[in-house]
Amino acid sequence: MLGLTVLLGAAGLGVFCRLFYNATVYALPCFVGLFVGFFAENTGAGPFGAITFGVAAGVLLLAIGQTIFALLQSPFLRAVVALTFAVPAALTGNFAVYNLSGLTFASDIWRQAFAIAGALAVGATAWARLAWPPDAPMRDHHSPAQP
Repeated sequence: MLGLTVLLGAAGLGVFCRLFYNATVYALPCFVGLFVGFFAENTGAGPFGAITFGVAAGVLLLAIGQTIFALLQSPFLRAVVALTFAVPAALTGNFAVYNLSGLTFASDIWRQAFAIAGALAVGATAWARLAWPPDAPMRDHHSPAQP
């Protein structure tokens, strides 16, 4: 019974970390969705309307960002759009790792080191998820070109 408890606790922690990481990577759409949802709740839309408007706003912002990124030809403008999504994600990753590492590390230097590594990982993931949407196939550069 104790082994099952440990196993289920580890699985629950893994699910929580995965959800937290996804929310961190999509920091800007999550923030906009929460803002719109709270605004809708405060203006009388009710809980169902607030959730609906919040999710719709976050998804719409992400879709618009990916579309603009895909349509732009200038590398500078593409970088600006990508940084618009990646910088809030990196800051959120930095703060999340720094605060969570405070539960385990005593040294502030190690907390900063892990926070910087977390910011780089989350920012790079946010950039990659904006640049390569889930339905876009990744090209294998080692295989011969297809006609």
